Amino acid sequence: GCEVSPNVGSNATLTYTEDARAAYNEAMVAFRNKEWDDAKALMQEVKRLFAYSRYARLAELRIADVDFEQEKYTDAIAAYREFVQNHRTDPDIEYAKYRICKALYLDIDDTILLPPLEERDQATTAEAYRELRALLKEFPRSRWDRDSRYMLEMVTSRLARHDLYVARYYLRADVFEAAVARVDHALKSYPGSGL
Repeated sequence: GCEVSPNVGSNATLTYTEDARAAYNEAMVAFRNKEWDDAKALMQEVKRLFAYSRYARLAELRIADVDFEQEKYTDAIAAYREFVQNHRTDPDIEYAKYRICKALYLDIDDTILLPPLEERDQATTAEAYRELRALLKEFPRSRWDRDSRYMLEMVTSRLARHDLYVARYYLRADVFEAAVARVDHALKSYPGSGL
């Protein structure tokens, strides 16, 4: 076989990384200019062409961020979750988990603040509650700590209010046991609700 000098390999690695960085930075220009379609296409190129670089992982996050910025929260959550699943040791795991919480929080339908006519689906609120508690437990000194605590407070109070709303409904219907059970649930589940 033919001999290859040892530094060819490292030079190749260097250009690969430099090219990856350049491609990522170009995609970031579109991202910062809020040219979402271009940003997404360029980030997908970074992922495809430089799959083995750190920039491929950053591009994955930015693709999720594009969905987030366009308020496509369900898509964003799926993308952040995939990132967490695939890159368990990545330093940006904390960011991805925080953004999952933020997207869930923003995705909670504001009509929940209005008294519902019947038992509303609280699935997103309950999921946001679980994810936020997990985040604060896993990253007690998170740089997003303040925002996370605020979101948890809002979500907790919303879940507790929902329980109280349902309890009042049972009270009016003279179903006392169910009313008591519901208030009991609120007290046990959401001790920090401030209600």
